[in-house]
Amino acid sequence: MEGKSSHNARLIHAPAPSGDLAEFCGIMLGDGHIGSGQLWVSVNAQTDLPYVPYVQDLFEKLLSAIGLHSSNKVRDQVGIPGWIFGSREYRRRFIRGFFDTDGSIYRLKRFDAVQMSFSNRSMPLLDGTRQALLDLEYHPSRVSDHSVYLTRRRDIEKYVQEIGFGNAKHQFRAKAFGVLPTVVPTDL
Repeated sequence: MEGKSSHNARLIHAPAPSGDLAEFCGIMLGDGHIGSGQLWVSVNAQTDLPYVPYVQDLFEKLLSAIGLHSSNKVRDQVGIPGWIFGSREYRRRFIRGFFDTDGSIYRLKRFDAVQMSFSNRSMPLLDGTRQALLDLEYHPSRVSDHSVYLTRRRDIEKYVQEIGFGNAKHQFRAKAFGVLPTVVPTDL
């Protein structure tokens, strides 16, 4: 694919579908933004600081248009790029990237249980996330309050074991809640 800047032309190689690309899509559709000539990911300068180099390394591996476009994700109600549903690995990596940016793990004090939520204002994105989780044999809630939830302890333990976190703050919270196994996947 050829991309032209205002001053010179350059060749940009679009990466082939991969796990890294799927995770990148999850990050970008979570807390990312693609603008005219730039892209960025919003992070919390205190809690997400250790996650920044991980995201930077991933971005350095990937360039070009891959089903993500300059737009307002909420206004345009974007969804998961279709190619991600072509592979279990792509679904797992997308879910990881999306959770790392738009997810939360916390204790439900009333029930003394742990819950994970995937939150966003794009309904197609949440519907796709729910479908990807179902495809991976999890038991997500229906979309409600702009979120999809995992509440079954076995699902949360399975998520930690099979998908894991790129964002260390989620690893620390999972460990504090007693759902972190001794070996956590860092690369799928």
